[in-house]
Amino acid sequence: MKRPPDFVCTLGGAEWQVRFVRRGHPKVPKCWGICYWDHKEIYVRYDLSEQRVREVLLHEMLHGTCRLLFVAEEWVDYTAQELAVGMRRAGF
Repeated sequence: MKRPPDFVCTLGGAEWQVRFVRRGHPKVPKCWGICYWDHKEIYVRYDLSEQRVREVLLHEMLHGTCRLLFVAEEWVDYTAQELAVGMRRAGF
């Protein structure tokens, strides 16, 4: 898909940088996305399907809302997928 613009958002009361990168970027080693809590940075690969980018973005943003969610990976993954389907059905 076309590279979305990077943006800044508030998650869990803190300002986060969200960046879209390609496969092989050093910040996303062997994964689709990653949340760096200490630096308040989220990286998402955009060279995936549009639906997968949406799911990964939501997944990493959920991690950014609460540090406790780093130990709830299964819940975060399932919830992000459900939210992504709802967003797609709403036209996003």
